[in-house]
Amino acid sequence: MGRFIRIVNPKIYKERNKIIVDEFSKGHSAAAIGRNLGMSRERICQIIYQETGLAPREHLLKRTLALQNKSIEVTKRNCRYCDTLFSPSMSRHVYCSKNCRDTKVRLDQRVKDITFICNQCNKSYHPQRSSANKFAAGELIKAFCSNSCYTKAGRGNK
Repeated sequence: MGRFIRIVNPKIYKERNKIIVDEFSKGHSAAAIGRNLGMSRERICQIIYQETGLAPREHLLKRTLALQNKSIEVTKRNCRYCDTLFSPSMSRHVYCSKNCRDTKVRLDQRVKDITFICNQCNKSYHPQRSSANKFAAGELIKAFCSNSCYTKAGRGNK
């Protein structure tokens, strides 16, 4: 008995493989393509890898990333503190960094119209809003520029 040798025109395989890759790139699953062509899902995956050099999972990952990039607009805005152009990770972000945000908040808490003199070191400083509000209300304030001056004056924890 002789061996049976199957001779098939290579153009048929090339056309079949092209159809498989085209259908897969359109978004059809390997299982669906296999059902239509009478082949296994695994064989479809092997052909896709053979023709493109990428495994089907890699194709899906690239497709997902491409869809995400199309749907997300990359907006840039200027930082409210340092005026640097940045891409916010959330739409509500208005500062380029935590440092800029903290610095701006600290500066906003200071009252620039009023200057106090420290009772301990005689240095002038701009008070926090709470102290300025007490001062505006007519309350007598023992004002200190820092916690260390407050402690030196014998007021704080020793």
